[in-house]
Amino acid sequence: MEKSGRTGFRRTIQPLLVAAVCLFVMKPECLFAGAQARGGLGRYYLKVAYADSSADTGYDSDGNSSGLASQAFLDQLTARFARNGEYNETAFRIYLEFGILKRLDLLFQLDWKEIETSFDLEILGIEFPVEQKNSGAGDGMIGLKTQVLAAPIPMAVDVRYIFPNYPTSVEELNLETINSLDDKVPLGNGTQDLQLGLSASTGSLIPHGFGDVRIAYVLSDLESRDFSDRFLWEVKAGGSYRGFGGAAFLDGLQSMRNGSAPDKISQDNLLFDPSKRVVILNDQAWTRVGAQAWYNFHGLSLELTFSQVLSGQNIPEIRMVEIGISFQR
Repeated sequence: MEKSGRTGFRRTIQPLLVAAVCLFVMKPECLFAGAQARGGLGRYYLKVAYADSSADTGYDSDGNSSGLASQAFLDQLTARFARNGEYNETAFRIYLEFGILKRLDLLFQLDWKEIETSFDLEILGIEFPVEQKNSGAGDGMIGLKTQVLAAPIPMAVDVRYIFPNYPTSVEELNLETINSLDDKVPLGNGTQDLQLGLSASTGSLIPHGFGDVRIAYVLSDLESRDFSDRFLWEVKAGGSYRGFGGAAFLDGLQSMRNGSAPDKISQDNLLFDPSKRVVILNDQAWTRVGAQAWYNFHGLSLELTFSQVLSGQNIPEIRMVEIGISFQR
């Protein structure tokens, strides 16, 4: 009887944890690639990085900040007893730009992640920790970037294909399939996306400095079109002197609200039912601020990046610190 009761409790609470991760993994997407091409076959930029992200609050569907253990992110009954909601993620990522032709580069990115969500259930003064973990490869990216203008302002266009490492159709995200103790929480959006981007840079117009702008439109969920398309933007400015450099950036995302999910899935109890993750993506936005510092020595750079989500809808207030090493020639 004891084993049966414990199993029943775990099966009751696991859909909640998976639903929480379904919201949390929709993290800010990487935008920056620069407007200059690598300059020919064999020229490359390679970055290997470790990132630590965390949050204990988030922005709900109305853009209000609330604790992750509140009713904004949990069902009403669980939220009455939940305390200390937290999201933590560590990631190792590799990003590559490799020159194919003088003005054509190959782009590639892949992350390995470990995600943990947790909160405490306080019942009759006793706290019961509830947590869920998963680790593995997240969504990957492969693409092409071509420089269309070299001077006076370098400009480039890029096409990126985002490929999932696990299935995530609406039909596969129902409670019957995830209510097993063997189910894994998702490690990315899990959709096949096509990202079309345009970037521009100041090039050599500013001595020891630079400015970059990039916008992108994401055709999301190419297979079923249940997920909404997204618009991405980033503005970045910085400079360097004798190997030392720094930059600040501001970027953001806005869902286009053109997905088909709202017509198929009720929005009641939105964040408790993991099958409704599609609805969240159809109404998501965020703005993020960040800073970078680096030191370059003969093509080898040590880089440090910090970012913080400032506002949004259906997104945690994620704080991220990343340290990386990059090589280029």
